[in-house]
Amino acid sequence: MWNKKILYFALVCIASLGVCAQPVIRQVHSNRFPATYSKWQEALLAGNGKMGIMVFGNPLHETVVFTDRFFNFPGVKSRTFAEVPRDTLDLIKKYCAIGKFKEANDLAVRTSHWHDGGEGGRHPGFVLNIDMDADGEIKDYRRICNYETGEIIVRWSDDRGEWERRSFVSRDANVSVFELQAPASGGLSCAVSLQMLEEMNFPKGMKVNSLHAKDYLNIRVNYAPPMDAEGYEGGIRVKAVGRFQFFT
Repeated sequence: MWNKKILYFALVCIASLGVCAQPVIRQVHSNRFPATYSKWQEALLAGNGKMGIMVFGNPLHETVVFTDRFFNFPGVKSRTFAEVPRDTLDLIKKYCAIGKFKEANDLAVRTSHWHDGGEGGRHPGFVLNIDMDADGEIKDYRRICNYETGEIIVRWSDDRGEWERRSFVSRDANVSVFELQAPASGGLSCAVSLQMLEEMNFPKGMKVNSLHAKDYLNIRVNYAPPMDAEGYEGGIRVKAVGRFQFFT
């Protein structure tokens, strides 16, 4: 648990989810968020073409799902990808630009020869949880996805003052960056963890190891046998501005 004024951290996935942008819309605002993991489709998205985040936006119990283009269940056979022609990519972009998202998705799936689930199927990586204690009623809640900058913002107020969390995925550095800022008149106390949730429905037999230090968290995942030599991991580096205290 961290107790401070402003908390920054960056996460690197080792193994996408790109920003799904509509050119005519610069920002999308919402006053509600997914209450459970089963509603992950309602999360706000940001990404750089390789790695991505899905931000739920819960003020006191934030959930962020991390994905990566290389998060695929291993198979005995080598995974291959179809070569999609340039004119097909241009048509997919055109469909998106005019709002024909189903047609764009169907064409993308069909031309990539992708099949959901099973050997080689894609999967989410892990979850970042940010937990805070309540202090009064949550008011003036808003979550925002800026499609022009790729930034996700969550704002609300309670008896402590006005809160704000910001996140984006850097294209240059290939990391996900978060800023947690406390109200002007107070500090910020929160617990940050990397987890694999039961609701993610991963196959039985997968092995998860976690470690933490004063300013670092790591999660390492190995797939189920017989592919248990394969896996992926992620790590968070934390930078605190102002008063800082870590609790195990």
